[in-house]
Amino acid sequence: MQLKKFLYLAGLTLISLPHYSNAQSGPHPGQQNKKTPSELASVGNFKGAAVAIDKLGAGRAEKDKEVLYNYARTYAQADEKAKALKLLNQAIDRGFLAINRVKEDEALKTALGSSGMEQVLSRMRQLSAPYISGKAVLSKAEKEEIFKLALEGLDKFYFDPKVGKEMTDDLNRMFYKEGQFDKIDTLSKFTGELVKYFRKKTNDKHFYIGVDRGQVSERVPNLSVTTPEERNFGFREVAVRNGNIGYIRWDECIAGPEAYKTAESALNLMRNTRAVVIDISHNGGGNGEISTFLYHYLFKPQDKRFETLLIKKCKGEDEWRRSEPPVAPLSAGPNLGDKPIYVVTSGNTFSAAEYFAFMMKELDRATIIGKNTGGGGNPVNMISNGKYMMYVPTCQITTSEGKSLEGKGVAPDIEFKTEDWSKELMEVVNDDLKKQGK
Repeated sequence: MQLKKFLYLAGLTLISLPHYSNAQSGPHPGQQNKKTPSELASVGNFKGAAVAIDKLGAGRAEKDKEVLYNYARTYAQADEKAKALKLLNQAIDRGFLAINRVKEDEALKTALGSSGMEQVLSRMRQLSAPYISGKAVLSKAEKEEIFKLALEGLDKFYFDPKVGKEMTDDLNRMFYKEGQFDKIDTLSKFTGELVKYFRKKTNDKHFYIGVDRGQVSERVPNLSVTTPEERNFGFREVAVRNGNIGYIRWDECIAGPEAYKTAESALNLMRNTRAVVIDISHNGGGNGEISTFLYHYLFKPQDKRFETLLIKKCKGEDEWRRSEPPVAPLSAGPNLGDKPIYVVTSGNTFSAAEYFAFMMKELDRATIIGKNTGGGGNPVNMISNGKYMMYVPTCQITTSEGKSLEGKGVAPDIEFKTEDWSKELMEVVNDDLKKQGK
């Protein structure tokens, strides 16, 4: 059984299924009425679960790396170190490279001790390195694993079932009958060809397949900036520049109570400035709810046009509905509705960040400066099997008149002419404010 995580970006919904799998080899004849290892472990009977695993002969017969990993955890909780280490290594042999799950597993840390744990982690680092770099030479079985994940993602999430079936049929023919992927050897080339096919077929840049870095790339305290808190909920820099110009560098769309407090603090610093620059030139998207939160402060209190401009329709839905989620402002935030707003964009501005620029431009609330955005606006879900992941567009978003940024992006009102964006930005903003008499 594959482990799946579904991540809905540009309006985040996160569902994470338990790591413990019930996809065991099944009870032997005569054992149908006995509890499975997972059932025993779920009630804390780890000794009994370990005995059940012994009877299944999992070390000899089990092929599923997730199941082997969970059996190893059960042995660790049953204080059977040797068996835990043996099955953990077998899981790694079969491609289990979720190093952070192992590293943060208290049962395994206790059972294996620091030296045993470091031995396992060292091996996982060595084996995962070529996958992280994309240089891993894939076996036929590994290609098929990625291929099946792609087909599963299409089936579960792609918003257009007709086109999804066409792509599934195409890929099955190309992969199994025509052998078009047989001579492609490395991970980056194989996934690159799949992504190239998806994007050409749909003109949707959100399609992506690759290694699941959240699982395979090791998190190192104080070096790996991985948590929303460590990333300051996406707000990289907040300052007041020369000429009393407020500047916010916003690199990631993250939503939630703490993110809203952080955003409010950033906006409060803009309260007495002449104008506000919001730099999303490094923002690849995320959760669109944070944009709705910001609109409450960037538009005048009575101006709620941002609530109804965009509509969307997702997989399995027959009717279009409001796209912007209802997010309430906090009481201590400033009213910046009268201030000139400038939004800085680039080709790296993508997804939910693009829709922020799109909204501000369509409603004449901001001047867009920089370069055309990436042109990938459809929200996505993420599916992962613990080693590889895929982004699949799951909704369409347009204005009520049918206008979309998909494949086109948002064009700037003022395009940068030099490579020194930082210097040019302030010159452009100050010149524009002078023209307005501000």
